Amino acid sequence: MKTISNFISPSRLLPAIFSIALIPAVHAQSIEKNSHFFDTVGMHGGTDAESDISIENYEVFATVSTHHVWKLGEQTKLTLKFEGAVGALINEDDTAIYARIGPQLVLSSDALPLSLVASSGPAYLTDHTFENLDLGGGFQFISSIGFDWEINDHWSLGYRWNHISNAGIHDENPGLNLHTIGFSYQF
Repeated sequence: MKTISNFISPSRLLPAIFSIALIPAVHAQSIEKNSHFFDTVGMHGGTDAESDISIENYEVFATVSTHHVWKLGEQTKLTLKFEGAVGALINEDDTAIYARIGPQLVLSSDALPLSLVASSGPAYLTDHTFENLDLGGGFQFISSIGFDWEINDHWSLGYRWNHISNAGIHDENPGLNLHTIGFSYQF
């Protein structure tokens, strides 16, 4: 039987507290830059990279720019953003809803329509077991690396390789790798 202490455990509260603490700092910086709170909004969808289990992944995400931009040459820059997402991991019998937030680094060049994108941050999953895969617990870290192809001034198409792991904070830590594609709209 689930009690109130199951829902108010540190592993459930930590991602929410972390997310709420970042909102005022990120919001203040983004309002100075433009009239939109979000820099980019979009969605990703994909499947696991493992052959012994079938999990699909869908999420909606948004990024918020910061004033941290490092010039690495005349046309190349590295930009720090914050990314948040809400998504689902789905297989035949189980569905886990998750929320994640974390920093994102974008390496881009004015000479190319491609950007290299990397992010990592804490996430909370409502369920951590899928058939014979037990991720160990609800608190996880989701890291990704990939690229975005800028189709025009507003639309991009992208690919991400995602890794979900609890970094050893739970007894079980098999990890899960996913391939996702997505599209986004930049304001």
